[in-house]
Amino acid sequence: MSDVINDNDNDIEKGNYDYYLLEHEHTGCWSRFCHEFCQHPFTLLEVNGYVIDIQQTFAAKPSWFVVPLKLMITGVAMDVFVRDLINYTGVKSFWLAYYNNWTTVLTLIYLFLSLFNSLYCEGTKNQPTAYENRAPCLICVTWVFWVLSLSYQFINFFGYWSLVYYSWEEGSEIMAVSYFTVMKAFGIFVLLTVEGQVLNRIPMRWAHLTIAELGFLGYIFWSLIHHASGMGNPDTGDIGIYWFLNWSDETLNETSAAVAVTMLIVLPAIWFVFYVLSWPFRRYMPVDEEKAHGAADMEDLPEIVICNLEAGSLMAHFDGNDFPPRVKELAEDSPLHAYGVVPGMVVDTLELADGTTYYELTVEELVQHLTESSYQDGRIVTFLNPHVRALTPTPAIPDHGARPPSSLPATAADPIEVTLPPGKVGIVLADEPPVVSRISDESPLVGTGVTVGMVVDTLTLLFDEEDEEEDAVTHYELEASELTQLLKDHADSEGRVLRFLPAGMDVTKKPPVAKALSLALPAGSIGLVFSKASPPEIKQIKETSPLLELYPDFFVPGMIVDTLTLEDGTVHYEMTGKECTSLLKDHKDSDGRIMRVILPGMDLTPTPTSNSSSSSSIMPDEVLACVFPGPLGFRMEGEPPMVQSMEEDSVLHDFGVVVGMVVDTIEVEGGETHYELTTEQATELLQQYENADERILRFINPDVHDVTPTPTPQEEEEEEVEEIVKEMPPELYCAVPSGDLGVIFDEQEQPPKVAALEDDSCLKDFGVVPGMVVDTIELEDSTKHYELTTNELTDLLLQHEYSEGRMICFINPDLVDITLKPVIEEEEEEMPLECEAHLPAGTIGCGFNHNPVAITEMDEDSPLHDDNVVVGMLVDTVMLGDGTVHYELELDAFLTLLHDHKDEEGRVVRFIHPDHYDELKTPKPPYQGPDEVTCTVPAGSLGVSFNGAPPFVTKLSDESPLHDEGVVVGMKVDTVQIDGVTHYEMDHLEVSALLKEHAESEEERVIRFVAPHYVNIPPPLPKDICLTDDPESLEVELPPTQKLGLTFAGTHPICIKTVRPGSELSSEQPHKLEGYGINRIYVPGYDPEHHCQLNNIKQVMVLLMKTKHIEGRLLCLKKPELYPDGFDKTDDYAPEGSEPSSSSVHWTDEELEIKTNLMEMGFEESAIVHCMQNYKDAGRPIDMDDIMAGIIEEGAG
Repeated sequence: MSDVINDNDNDIEKGNYDYYLLEHEHTGCWSRFCHEFCQHPFTLLEVNGYVIDIQQTFAAKPSWFVVPLKLMITGVAMDVFVRDLINYTGVKSFWLAYYNNWTTVLTLIYLFLSLFNSLYCEGTKNQPTAYENRAPCLICVTWVFWVLSLSYQFINFFGYWSLVYYSWEEGSEIMAVSYFTVMKAFGIFVLLTVEGQVLNRIPMRWAHLTIAELGFLGYIFWSLIHHASGMGNPDTGDIGIYWFLNWSDETLNETSAAVAVTMLIVLPAIWFVFYVLSWPFRRYMPVDEEKAHGAADMEDLPEIVICNLEAGSLMAHFDGNDFPPRVKELAEDSPLHAYGVVPGMVVDTLELADGTTYYELTVEELVQHLTESSYQDGRIVTFLNPHVRALTPTPAIPDHGARPPSSLPATAADPIEVTLPPGKVGIVLADEPPVVSRISDESPLVGTGVTVGMVVDTLTLLFDEEDEEEDAVTHYELEASELTQLLKDHADSEGRVLRFLPAGMDVTKKPPVAKALSLALPAGSIGLVFSKASPPEIKQIKETSPLLELYPDFFVPGMIVDTLTLEDGTVHYEMTGKECTSLLKDHKDSDGRIMRVILPGMDLTPTPTSNSSSSSSIMPDEVLACVFPGPLGFRMEGEPPMVQSMEEDSVLHDFGVVVGMVVDTIEVEGGETHYELTTEQATELLQQYENADERILRFINPDVHDVTPTPTPQEEEEEEVEEIVKEMPPELYCAVPSGDLGVIFDEQEQPPKVAALEDDSCLKDFGVVPGMVVDTIELEDSTKHYELTTNELTDLLLQHEYSEGRMICFINPDLVDITLKPVIEEEEEEMPLECEAHLPAGTIGCGFNHNPVAITEMDEDSPLHDDNVVVGMLVDTVMLGDGTVHYELELDAFLTLLHDHKDEEGRVVRFIHPDHYDELKTPKPPYQGPDEVTCTVPAGSLGVSFNGAPPFVTKLSDESPLHDEGVVVGMKVDTVQIDGVTHYEMDHLEVSALLKEHAESEEERVIRFVAPHYVNIPPPLPKDICLTDDPESLEVELPPTQKLGLTFAGTHPICIKTVRPGSELSSEQPHKLEGYGINRIYVPGYDPEHHCQLNNIKQVMVLLMKTKHIEGRLLCLKKPELYPDGFDKTDDYAPEGSEPSSSSVHWTDEELEIKTNLMEMGFEESAIVHCMQNYKDAGRPIDMDDIMAGIIEEGAG
C-alpha cells in the first residue's frame, strides 16, 4: 500500500491527479524519455505537468506580425517548387520519384496548414480541458506534417551535399552553386526550422521519432517497388533512382547498411538535437487560466448526489489514474442517470447493505467492493463535485459497522509490537509520524489490537534470520511515504517488526550516531580542510571529497581527528592541524591509510608508552595466536580490523602481535573459520566466543600479505571433491561383459571421466565410482588403445558392445598418471660423409631447399635410399648423361637442371655431409677457354643449351657448329645480332626464344661469346637513338600475332630499337616507331596495374607472347626525352576515346576471387585471364579447379 495524498487545492490547480504524478515521478532523464516515448504523441500534457497552449503554439499572436512572415516563407517555398518544375528537363512523370521532390511537397503541405491555422483561428481557439488532454484533428494533422517535413528536409540537406552534389565517383566534378540549388537543399530547411520553432513553437517529442522513421521508411518502400518494377531511371539510364539507392545484387549490402545507419543512428541523433532545441521554445497554458478552465467546466456539476442502488451493475466507467474515483463516462442505460450523476463527479463514500461504510476509496477498491456486492439491494453511493466539496475523511474512531467486531481491540492504551509475515501489510498510512488511516480485511494486523488512528513508532528489519540481535536495523521517526517504501522493498522478508503507539503518545527518538569512525582513506586527495589548532578539526568537506560517497550518513564537518595510521602501519597520535595536513599530503598517493575521527568533547587516544612503541617497531609477516578463554586486551579500528592499541597484560604480546597488524581470520569452536571481517563483526565474534576453549586468530602484516578472501561455494565443493577423490581406488582393471556398461562419460573432459553410473551398471561391481577416468581399453583381439578422447571411447564401446573379453583400466586422475601411447623409436640413419647417387630416368621423389642445395625430404620409394643418401645432405656436383659436370649450383639452377634432363639415364649427383661441406666440396675447375668468340652461325639448330642470366653455355651437342668456332661450355652470351639488329642483356629464355624464332630464316645471325669473367657490353641509352619530330605520344594497335618484327633496348623506359622491314607495323604506321618508349601495353580484359610494371625487356616479350591471340592490343608509346623523370604510371591506361578494360569485360566478385587465388598460387595473370576469357566466351562456368586444369593443359602460367 502507498500513502494517500489528499490535497484538493493542489488537485484543482493542476487539473487532475495525473499532473501530480508526472511532476514527481518523471523527473529523471530516463524516466522522461520512457514516458515521452510511450505516451500519446499528440497529448497536450507535458512531462513537467504543464499543458501546451494550442493557439500560441500553432497560431501565434500577434497575427499582424506572424501571418505576413508565414506568407513570405510559404511564398519562397512555392517559388522554389515552381522553378523546380520549370527547370526540370527529365521525364515529367518521373519528377515525383525523387526524394528531394517528396521533401518539397511535404514542406508545402505543412506550410499551407500552418498558414491556414493562423488565418482561420477557430480550430485553435477551443483549448481542450485538462481531462480531455488531446489536440484537435487539424492540429494533429499539422503536427504530423511538421514532423515529416522537418525529418525529410534534414535527410535531403545531408544527402544532397554529401552524395548528390559531389557523387564521390571517379571523374565527378563539383557542380556550380545557384540560388535554386542552395534554396532547395538548404534554404527551405532553415526557413522551415524558423517557422516551426520561432513563429510557431511546435514541441518535438520522442514519440514523434516513430512518425519520422515511418515517413523515411515510406520512401524506402517506394524505392523497392521502383526496383522490383524494373522501370529504371529514364533521366540517367541507371537501374535505381539514385546511384546510392540501388537494390541490385551488386550493391544490396551497401544500400541496406546505409538505410540501417540512417534509421538507427542518423535520424535518432538529429532528433535528439531537435528535441533539445524545442524545449526552451514551448508555450504553455498559464496555471491560473487552466484552473479557470477546470472551474468553469465544473460549474454545472451538482454539488452532491446520493444514490440508493438496487442489485446489478452501475454501468459506469471510472478513471483508473484518479484518486478519488472519477466518473469518466456512463452507459445510456446506467441507473446513475436517474439520480443526476454526470461525468466528472467523484465517489465520496460507499455504504453496503450491512451498514459497512468505506471512505477514501481508490478505483481498484471501489470496483472490487461493487463487484462483490452486486447482488445486494440497498447499497448507497455518494458522489461529489470535487471542486465544491471535499471528501469525507475516514473517522478517527472506526465505525463498528465498517469492520467485524472481532477486528476491534479490547484496549489501545499500550504500545503494540507486531511481527509481520512476508507479503502485503494491508494498511493505508498518512502524515508524519505515520498514522493508520485504513486496515483491510486481509491485513495480518487484524486481531492484533492495532486500530485505525494508531501511530507507527518504529520498523525493525532483520537481514539475518538466524541471529536477530546481530543484523537487526531499526528505523525511527519515519514519514508515511518513507515507511510505505520500506515495507514495499522488504515485502518478502521474514521478521519485520512494527511498533504501534496509541494516538497522542510521543514516538521514540532516533538514537545518536556513533561517536567514533575509522575512515579508510583512498589514494589521492581526500578533499578535507582542517583547523590549524590541536587537535585537528574538520572545518570543511569539499563536494569532490571521495569520503562523502564512502561514508555518506556518518561523516560530517566538526569531527576531530584522533589518530592517523599510514600505509606502513605507523600510527600518529595527538597531532596538530598542520602535522595532520603535512602527513596526508606526503602520503597522498598511498593506499591503506586509516584516519580515526571522533565527536567533539571525546577524549583523544594518548600516545603509547615507550614499551608499546618499541614493541611495535618490528612487525612480523604473520602470527597465529591460539588464545585462552577470556578477554584479549586489544582494540581494533578500520576496515579490515587493524590493531590500534594493546593493554600491557594482553595475551597477544606472547605471540608477537604488534600494533598495526591486521586481523585476517578467526577460527572458533567446531572449526568454523570467518573471513573478511569488519571491526564490528570481529568484536562481536570475539565477545560471543570469549569463554570458548578453541579460538585461533591469524594476524598479518598488511604490507606483506593480503586479506584471505572468503572461499567460494565452488572452492568448497572442490574441497569436498578432494575428499571423495581420496576415497577412490588408485587403479581398477575391469574385465567387462558384453552389452551396455551403464556408464555416462563427461563430454567436456579429456581423458574420458565417469560422470554417472546407472543403477544396474556392471561397473559398480568392480568398485568404479564417478570421477575416475578411463586409462586404457583392451579389446577382444588384444588390441590396446591409449590416450582416448570421449568420442573415441564411445565409438569403440558401441562397435564392440557385444564382444567378450574387453578389459578397461580406470584410474584415479589425482593419484595415477595416464598411460602414454608407446612410441616405436626408429633408428636414425647414420649420415655418410659423401656418396654418389646414380639417378634413373624420371622423378627421384625428393625435396630440396636452401643454398647450398640441401635435401629436405625423401619419399619411401625414392631411389636415393639405395645409394645411402639421407635427409640433410648437401648437393656438391651434378653430372649429366653426356658427361657434363655442373658445380656450385644454386637451388633454381639445380631444379631446372633436374627438370630439363629428367628423362636421361646416367645422371650422377654427389652428396656430402653438411658439417664437412667446405672441406669436401669439389672446387669448380678454372675456365680454360678463349676470352672472346664472335661467330656467324648458320641456319638451323645450333645444338646448344643455355642457363642463367646472362646465359651461360651449359651443353654443346656433338653436331653443334659452335665447336668449329671455338665455343666451349662455360662461356656466356654477350650479344646477338640478327639482320643488323643487336640484342643486349638477355637471359637464357630470351636467347633461346630469339634463336628459335630465326632458326630457319636467311637473315645473318652473329653471336658474341665471352669468358665468364668478362663484363657484358651495356646496351646503348635511349637518348642515343636518333629521334624525329613525330608526335609526343602514339597508340599503336598490335595485330594478333607473335611475330611483330620489333626489337627493344633500355630499361627505364624500354624503347623500340628497330622495326623490321617485313613487319606489319612498318607499313601501317605513318610515323617511325624507333626511339619511342613503352608507357603501357593495353590488353582488353587485363588488370591495368599489371601493365604499368613493365620494368625490363623480358616482361615486355613475355606479355606480348602470352597475349598474341588477343585482338585490340594497344602499344602506348611516348617520347622519353620529354620525360626526364620517367613516365607517369598514374596516367589513364585505356586508349583515347574508349572505356577502361573493366567496362568491356565484367568480372563478378566470385570470378575476381578465383583470379586472385590463382595468382597467389603462382600462376601468371595473363594465363589466368586468357583461360577465364575463353571459358566465358564459350558459356562455361568459371570454376577454380577447371581454370587451373585449363592453364596447365595449355602449358601456360
